[in-house]
Amino acid sequence: MIKLSVDKESYLPGQTINASAAIVLSKPIHARGMSARLYCAQKKEVESLTYLTQEERGWMRQLGEHPHSEIKEVKHEVDSDVFVQEKLVCGSGTFKDQVVSFSFTLPANAPPTSYELGHDGKIHIWHLEVKLDVPFAFDKQADVEIKVSGLSV
Repeated sequence: MIKLSVDKESYLPGQTINASAAIVLSKPIHARGMSARLYCAQKKEVESLTYLTQEERGWMRQLGEHPHSEIKEVKHEVDSDVFVQEKLVCGSGTFKDQVVSFSFTLPANAPPTSYELGHDGKIHIWHLEVKLDVPFAFDKQADVEIKVSGLSV
């Protein structure tokens, strides 16, 4: 098991995140190394135009509506990872009970954490994750959400 912790509750763009990963295992295991990744999961609402199908036009007529156009507007969400930073925290070796420290610096233009679609039609959620690469077995990993401040109310 890996327990990941950070030094503050929230950060401003451009600040450094100091993190530590406490590795607690029942027996020593050999691993190729531990890597860390800081990224922003972005969800964006996208609008596009598409043609009405024969079936959709039939449904509209059954409901008493008459389509004025053959084209309709469709909204869907697109997920992507932006502002990705990765680093190797430590190399290969035998791991059991130890604490590994590392740090990342947030980009100066890092968007603040948001959980609802705002004026820009985007949601931003920051994550910090670590992974212990164990050969021929499931990797041990941990993830923590990072709150990025920036909007004053």
